[in-house]
Amino acid sequence: MKKAMTAMAMAFAAALIASSGSALEVSGVKFDDKVDAAGVPLVLNGAGLRTKLMLKIYVVGLYIPARTTSADAVINSSQPRRVRLVLKRSLGAGTIWDAFDEGIQANSSPRSSRR
Repeated sequence: MKKAMTAMAMAFAAALIASSGSALEVSGVKFDDKVDAAGVPLVLNGAGLRTKLMLKIYVVGLYIPARTTSADAVINSSQPRRVRLVLKRSLGAGTIWDAFDEGIQANSSPRSSRR
């Protein structure tokens, strides 16, 4: 499970870096450029749309304390972070997890274990 969560964080960071970080709209979902998490100000690092077979599955945005292009910096940070996930379809949990896993695998390179 820890490996899957690390891979998911890497995929989010890698997929979201391309965004400008300012307030934006992705597939009808509006993302604020800044939010607070437990009193800590966070900025939008990026947002993206996951599609499969031309179907819009979900939109996701990543908020962190300071913008970065380093997936490792996001993964290894002890700073607060927030992910906003908006499902675009009514799908079961297994289908959603499969889409996450497929997206993670497609956007990750093989890594040695961190144990």
